Amino acid sequence: MKRINLLLPVETIARELDYKLFFAVSLAKRGVNVIIAQADFFNTRCYRFKGGVLIGKTIFKFPFINKDGESKTELRYYNELKNNDITFLHLDEEAAIWFGGEENWKKELDQRLNPDVLKHMDYIFTWGSFQAKHFQNKSSLFPSSHIIDSGHPKYDLGKPKYREYYKEEIEKIKKKYGPFILINTKTAAANNVMGIKGTFQLPSKVWLSNIASFSEERERVFKEWAYQHKVLANIVILLHKLSTNFPNKTFVVRPHPGEDPEFFRHVFVGIKNIHVEKSGPVQPWIMAADLVIHDECTTGVESYLAEVPTISYKSVEDKELEIILPNQCGVECKTIEEVIKAIYTSEQNPETFAKKNSFTTLTKSLMKNIESETYNDFICMVDKIIEEKRSNNAYSGKISIFKLRLEEAINELEQLCRTMIRRFFPVKRLNYLSARAHFPGFDKKLIESNICSIERILNKKVVLKFLSSRLMVVTSADDRE
Repeated sequence: MKRINLLLPVETIARELDYKLFFAVSLAKRGVNVIIAQADFFNTRCYRFKGGVLIGKTIFKFPFINKDGESKTELRYYNELKNNDITFLHLDEEAAIWFGGEENWKKELDQRLNPDVLKHMDYIFTWGSFQAKHFQNKSSLFPSSHIIDSGHPKYDLGKPKYREYYKEEIEKIKKKYGPFILINTKTAAANNVMGIKGTFQLPSKVWLSNIASFSEERERVFKEWAYQHKVLANIVILLHKLSTNFPNKTFVVRPHPGEDPEFFRHVFVGIKNIHVEKSGPVQPWIMAADLVIHDECTTGVESYLAEVPTISYKSVEDKELEIILPNQCGVECKTIEEVIKAIYTSEQNPETFAKKNSFTTLTKSLMKNIESETYNDFICMVDKIIEEKRSNNAYSGKISIFKLRLEEAINELEQLCRTMIRRFFPVKRLNYLSARAHFPGFDKKLIESNICSIERILNKKVVLKFLSSRLMVVTSADDRE
């Protein structure tokens, strides 16, 4: 029996791992190995999985368009996929949450992907019809039928059918904090986890080749940096005010993965009803909360779709830098007084409050999930692509678990040596620490527990082979090969 490998790269664990574990359990069946790994693993190991299918976007390391409108991206890793006959299914992690209006959204899409660099057997899955139509209009070579308005299936995981997955974590959070209001921040430009160098020098090649030499883009970056400082200051003031106005309420601040949580711990030190948390994925925190407050954060979309009362605190007006979609989720407040009033209103009828929004036809076109469930349809489409690929595959698809384990053991020794050497190279060390903040490594015990939860929800059994802190293989329990 022919086998095939489905490759699922993970760049940021807190953002991506949960839904990719769902993908793995959903798509694992007889003859299908699902390989989940740190994103860069596949850039150097795809020869191990010839004839496979990869879902992701991390193989393109640079923006596609430079100041002259020419391609700047590096196609080396994409070409490596093609040299190993791997079908690429492009699914972006940040494909609807942009600042400005339509023209800027199109520029963002052009920077993130040029459809015409892809081969005809590849596919592009978009978050909404706006993105799909743009890529279809942009492409002269890539088939329009392979550009699919699918939505992003990860946003379905907050819905009742899948919520059991987070049940244990939600209960732990509620036991620790009781009823609480969650404040999600997104000010990494002002409060970067790596400091000022993280904003303007990491990764240095991207800054030097695409921003420092491009005056228009450089101006936008500094405007965003200044804008986020204002937003950050206003969130701090808001929280200090709320903590005194609602002394019996608990407030939990959850910084963006790229933010430094120590900043918030310092500015709220000694305030007993404000806590700072950054552990684990954000979804259980959203579902455990009585109310979510955010400013232009993707979590505003997630809380709205999870039917949790949501407030968008829009304290700084700047149409050029405003991110429209998340701010239309829930109730928009521009002043502290409006936030206080909205909190009281949400307490009176939380179910009605949770449904409030100000969506337009245009913003709904950015994200199919707003009006439709997408997970099952997405899985069916990918399953069909996998089966078509396997039936015509020139490769056996077999993998050697022994060889993969051995390579990972060698890699871990290499990383240990590099860790000792990095202390003498500050820039390399900063780059490494930045990457570790996004991918600290897979937690075997936690993943085993999460897989068990997914098995119960999907009524399916799988086998997990944990090969290292960056690599694991999932197969169907009835797959004996």
